[in-house]
Amino acid sequence: MNKYNKEIRLKVVHEVLENGLSENEAARKYGMNHVTVNQWVAAYINNGEHGMVDKTTKRTFTGEQKLFILEDMHNNQLSYKGASKKHGIADSAIRKWKKQYLTDGADSLYIDRRGRKKSNSEPVQPAGSNVDSVEDMEQENRRLRMEVDYLKKLHALVQEKRKLRMRKRL
Repeated sequence: MNKYNKEIRLKVVHEVLENGLSENEAARKYGMNHVTVNQWVAAYINNGEHGMVDKTTKRTFTGEQKLFILEDMHNNQLSYKGASKKHGIADSAIRKWKKQYLTDGADSLYIDRRGRKKSNSEPVQPAGSNVDSVEDMEQENRRLRMEVDYLKKLHALVQEKRKLRMRKRL
């Protein structure tokens, strides 16, 4: 949920653009960060009132769109922030796409990675089907039980030793 609704955003932008208030003055007047005001003014200049719409809804991009944005960034020598402002996308998404492109190639941009991974592997076998693993588990279980018993005895001895020290002090 946004802290500022569309009306407040437009009011602040109009204060800056029409009334001649600086971004810092408008930020102080409305009690907000000047960077926020800067972003709103830039969005309004680039996209009008449509730029003031909340962009928290998730958008999906096709592989072609991702590749186009990366190529545009490269051809026009745009920074991540510049490409982000030009295309209205978070710069972190562009960074992620570029990393995918550099490590796995252009084809990796076409893969939809959202949601739970689909398993293409064979179904899991029941626990009783593999005799070796059951024997290994039983052996591990015995070893762990012995370790727990040892630690319990050690703890009891330490406690007994503490009690003896306390009695000697009194």
